[in-house]
Amino acid sequence: MSNGDYAEMIEFPVSTYEMVVLPKKRKKKNVKKRVVEKVNKSVDGAGDFSIDNQTVAVEKPEKKKFSFDIITAQVVAIFVLVIAIMVTNIFWEDSGINNLIKGAFSQTQVEIEVDNRVYNEFSPISPSKVSEIELSQGVMKIGSEGAIYSPCEGRVEDISEIDGKYTIAISHSDLFKTIIRGADYAYFEVGEAVYQSVPVCFSQGGAEVLMYNDNTLITAYSIVDGSIVWQS
Repeated sequence: MSNGDYAEMIEFPVSTYEMVVLPKKRKKKNVKKRVVEKVNKSVDGAGDFSIDNQTVAVEKPEKKKFSFDIITAQVVAIFVLVIAIMVTNIFWEDSGINNLIKGAFSQTQVEIEVDNRVYNEFSPISPSKVSEIELSQGVMKIGSEGAIYSPCEGRVEDISEIDGKYTIAISHSDLFKTIIRGADYAYFEVGEAVYQSVPVCFSQGGAEVLMYNDNTLITAYSIVDGSIVWQS
């Protein structure tokens, strides 16, 4: 091709053409990192954020609320009470709170009434109203069937049973007491009060009644007309 032909060709008008554009290589974007950065820039720390045409919702973290429960109140109250006690013990020994605490923790001494009456201060009766009583060395033996009475008013101290026969201990004072043994039925329980006019037990025969003063068997007495008479 001559130079003239080439010149004519380039002057010929062009109506269409194709242009090929090679795509640029895109860098990978770290979506997670960008979300963190946007959240950190946010004042409230919550909201919807658009990352690469994707909406990401981020919830606002809950703020911890101060809880004041009953246990906390009790601990605080105990602490305040301890401090108050310490202060009052130092500066005010006779304060009301100190007296209250001393009264609560001090041992209460209960005065026990003591009954030191001896046997000859009592006026006992015969333990049987219908049966002849055999008296020997301080032992009253009741041979026939019938009710048995306490010689004096008192309280049942103990009841024991062996082979169907009951032994009943009655306290008249701290020193004076009566023992009935060989009864077939007991009408009272331990701790109950007994009286001269009310039967304590029942015997089918062969019961014995003994009286003690300070754990010593009383022998110096006699039975006269249904009453026990002390001998000097």
